[in-house]
Amino acid sequence: MGLALHPSVRFVAFFIMASFTKEKRRIIYDKYKGRCAYCGVGMLISEMHIDHIKPRKRHITSHQDPQYSSKGSNNISNLMPSCGSCNSSKSTWSINEWRDRIADKTRILRDTSAPYRMAIRYGLVSENDIDVVFYFEYNV
Repeated sequence: MGLALHPSVRFVAFFIMASFTKEKRRIIYDKYKGRCAYCGVGMLISEMHIDHIKPRKRHITSHQDPQYSSKGSNNISNLMPSCGSCNSSKSTWSINEWRDRIADKTRILRDTSAPYRMAIRYGLVSENDIDVVFYFEYNV
């Protein structure tokens, strides 16, 4: 059974997909050989989201990364192949802002989730104090 989307959502999804030619989508997809530039998961080109490294639009916040104060472009150099999960999570954050948000996830879970704390106690989950490094940073 397919997911029913509101007509406005279908229009926005179509508009976003239609704004990149098949050739441009292929170039972006091939940048990391069909892998998400952030987590490295393999994906089909039909599953790929296109993420703007420097976002086209930004949330207005007081702690904005100054490097990202202006709008990003649709140039290939500003576009990354992304899985849906990473693209949705990154939203309009800069790379460094998103990296900090990911690094904070275990603290948030530890503070707010009793099942997570129990999983730690029973050795089902172990936390590692490591830097968040994206797939594209390993594969430059």
